[in-house]
Parts: sequence; structure tokens; C-alpha cells
Amino acid sequence: MDLKSRIGHNIAALRRFQGYSVAAFAKRTGMASDRMEKIEAGKIDMDIDECEMLGHALLVDVAFLVQPPFKIAPIEDTEPALVKNPTTS
Repeated sequence: MDLKSRIGHNIAALRRFQGYSVAAFAKRTGMASDRMEKIEAGKIDMDIDECEMLGHALLVDVAFLVQPPFKIAPIEDTEPALVKNPTTS
């Protein structure tokens, strides 16, 4: 996987994890949706300022975007929910 594809993959994974559609994330960053789709597909060159801006919008350091491709899944809550004991009210 080349660098553009790796960055695009990681941006898409973080975007999905944070619950943004492509259109909503593009709006958040001020980019056009079609440009965001091309970035995520690894089909477009970006300068460092654009990478930094996307990292900032995703709440990660730009260096995180160039890491080997990763998968992110929502963390499942394994702790039981706190329930008020009805006998102690």
C-alpha cells in the first residue's frame, strides 16, 4: 500500500469511528465531498498543511495518519450498568 492510500485508509477509518459520513466530515473540514472521497481512496496528493488540518479535525497528530493501516472498532461496554437498588430508596 502506497503512502497516499495508507493516509486515506487511516483518515476513513478514523472518520467512520467518530461517526461522520464523508459529507459531514467534508463539511466539518471545509472540503468538498468529492475531494474527501478522493483523499480516502488514495487518489489525490495532499500537502502537509492539508494533512495537519485533517489530523486536527480527527483529533489526532498528523503522524498518526501515516502509520500502517489500522482497523478501529467501537469499544463494547463490558461493565454492567449501574442500577439503583430499589430496596434502598
